[in-house]
Amino acid sequence: MVTVNSQSVITPPPQPVPTLNPNFVTAPNRYPAYNLGYSPGDKIVTRPHLIANPPAVQNQCDITSNHTYNNFSSTDLPAILFRLEPYHDVFSNMEVPVFHDLSTGQPVVTRRGATLRYFSFLPRHIAYGVSGALLEFWFRLDHRLEMNDILMRIESGGGHAISGVNARNNFQMRRQRFRERISMISWNDSRSWPVKRDVDLIGDYTPQQICLNTTMVVDVLNARLLKPLYSSDDCSEHLGYIDSGLSLNFHLSHLVTTAPTKRMLATIALRQKVQEVAVGLGLGNQPDNWKVMDRANEPRWWSAGQHKPADIPRNDLHGESWMEWMEHEMGSNMGVGILQRRATRGVQI
Repeated sequence: MVTVNSQSVITPPPQPVPTLNPNFVTAPNRYPAYNLGYSPGDKIVTRPHLIANPPAVQNQCDITSNHTYNNFSSTDLPAILFRLEPYHDVFSNMEVPVFHDLSTGQPVVTRRGATLRYFSFLPRHIAYGVSGALLEFWFRLDHRLEMNDILMRIESGGGHAISGVNARNNFQMRRQRFRERISMISWNDSRSWPVKRDVDLIGDYTPQQICLNTTMVVDVLNARLLKPLYSSDDCSEHLGYIDSGLSLNFHLSHLVTTAPTKRMLATIALRQKVQEVAVGLGLGNQPDNWKVMDRANEPRWWSAGQHKPADIPRNDLHGESWMEWMEHEMGSNMGVGILQRRATRGVQI
């Protein structure tokens, strides 16, 4: 009978406490708390002309206007980027106001005829080269933000195509590459069953990180969360760590469920089960042999489009299909994550 060492599947080796980089320190006031900038229920937000709709300057596509988080720094990234699971979506039923220009009394309309919605943290003009780190930060501040809100604030020029599927994919890929470099799960997947990348990433986290809902290094002995440093906003070069100055339970605030969250437990359970299946298929008994399973044996939701495998009963799942197994183990509704944004859009843009 084939057995699987669950500890080797779920729990990675202890993470050593790194040496702190003495050349950097955190700035406590670098990232002020998110302020809506209006009262809940407001349909419009009006600002002076030079804030709401300043005229574009030469090479505006390469220049980002001033905004709340101008001091965004890769050597002191905001804590929210190291939170594993999202917080309660407190704005889920609140429409996003339309941005108005005080001098005209009219909505702010871009050169391409798009009406802007108001987010207090978004600049009027966004550079085409905006980093994936800053994009991910903006999207985590308010779950109602959509990629359209970003693309509409980018001016044409410099040979950049800023409309259509390709532009949208370009900016989504920047976010994805950033998350990959800091080993971060996407919040956009958080209402689905665990995707393949999440099942892979869970093997990089320690039990302390999972229970404290963070990817920061947990220094239990000194009761510290250590934040990684990078040389640039694309996080391509790791410079070490700094003391974040946060309490160990900082990332446990406003959880949707328990800690570990229901979705995190589902990810752990799925990682163990796909490994058991891989061992049963004769693919080896190393903790990551599940990665070499062919598509036909993988969970159906890991594949996209017309190439999804059939969701058929499996002997190695006691006669259940992968989807039935997940429903049996965790329930059909994960109950975690970001609600659909459709009800928050207000005026269609």
